[in-house]
Amino acid sequence: MGNIRDKLDKIDFAISDHIKVISIDPLHAASYHSLGLIFDKLCKYDEAIKYFDKAIELDHENSIYWHNRGCSYRNVGK
Repeated sequence: MGNIRDKLDKIDFAISDHIKVISIDPLHAASYHSLGLIFDKLCKYDEAIKYFDKAIELDHENSIYWHNRGCSYRNVGK
Protein backbone atom coordinates (compact mmCIF):
# COMPACT_ATOMS: atom_id res chain seq x y z
CA MET A 1 0.00 0.00 0.00
CA GLY A 2 2.82 2.41 0.86
CA ASN A 3 4.44 1.97 -2.55
CA ILE A 4 1.14 2.66 -4.32
CA ARG A 5 0.58 5.81 -2.28
CA ASP A 6 4.11 6.96 -3.06
CA LYS A 7 3.40 6.61 -6.77
CA LEU A 8 0.23 8.66 -6.29
CA ASP A 9 2.25 11.42 -4.56
CA LYS A 10 0.60 10.76 -1.23
CA ILE A 11 3.99 10.80 0.46
CA ASP A 12 2.78 11.35 4.03
CA PHE A 13 0.46 8.35 3.77
CA ALA A 14 3.19 6.22 2.19
CA ILE A 15 5.58 7.05 5.04
CA SER A 16 2.88 6.25 7.57
CA ASP A 17 2.11 2.92 5.90
CA HIS A 18 5.73 1.81 5.93
CA ILE A 19 6.23 2.88 9.54
CA LYS A 20 3.13 0.88 10.47
CA VAL A 21 4.56 -2.21 8.73
CA ILE A 22 7.84 -1.75 10.62
CA SER A 23 5.97 -1.42 13.92
CA ILE A 24 4.33 -4.79 13.20
CA ASP A 25 7.43 -6.44 11.72
CA PRO A 26 10.67 -4.62 12.60
CA LEU A 27 12.61 -7.06 10.39
CA HIS A 28 10.79 -6.05 7.18
CA ALA A 29 13.77 -4.86 5.17
CA ALA A 30 11.68 -3.84 2.15
CA SER A 31 9.81 -1.22 4.18
CA TYR A 32 13.06 0.35 5.36
CA HIS A 33 14.23 0.38 1.75
CA SER A 34 10.97 1.98 0.60
CA LEU A 35 11.34 4.69 3.24
CA GLY A 36 14.86 5.28 1.99
CA LEU A 37 13.51 5.76 -1.54
CA ILE A 38 10.83 8.17 -0.32
CA PHE A 39 13.29 10.30 1.65
CA ASP A 40 15.73 10.30 -1.27
CA LYS A 41 12.89 11.55 -3.49
CA LEU A 42 12.29 14.33 -0.94
CA CYS A 43 16.02 15.25 -1.06
CA LYS A 44 16.40 14.23 2.59
CA TYR A 45 19.46 12.18 1.82
CA ASP A 46 20.78 11.68 5.36
CA GLU A 47 17.38 10.31 6.39
CA ALA A 48 17.32 8.10 3.28
CA ILE A 49 20.77 6.72 4.07
CA LYS A 50 19.64 5.85 7.61
CA TYR A 51 16.79 3.74 6.21
CA PHE A 52 18.96 2.15 3.53
CA ASP A 53 21.49 1.25 6.25
CA LYS A 54 18.79 -0.56 8.20
CA ALA A 55 17.54 -2.39 5.10
CA ILE A 56 21.11 -3.51 4.37
CA GLU A 57 21.60 -4.59 7.99
CA LEU A 58 18.54 -6.83 7.66
CA ASP A 59 19.22 -8.11 4.14
CA HIS A 60 22.86 -7.48 3.25
CA GLU A 61 22.68 -9.60 0.10
CA ASN A 62 20.15 -7.37 -1.66
CA SER A 63 22.24 -5.43 -4.16
CA ILE A 64 19.44 -2.96 -4.89
CA TYR A 65 19.59 -1.71 -1.30
CA TRP A 66 23.34 -1.12 -1.66
CA HIS A 67 22.90 0.61 -5.01
CA ASN A 68 20.21 2.97 -3.77
CA ARG A 69 22.23 3.85 -0.66
CA GLY A 70 25.15 4.67 -2.96
CA CYS A 71 22.89 6.95 -4.99
CA SER A 72 21.87 8.80 -1.83
CA TYR A 73 25.52 9.18 -0.82
CA ARG A 74 26.22 10.59 -4.29
CA ASN A 75 23.26 12.97 -3.99
CA VAL A 76 24.42 14.25 -0.61
CA GLY A 77 27.95 14.62 -1.92
CA LYS A 78 29.71 11.96 0.20
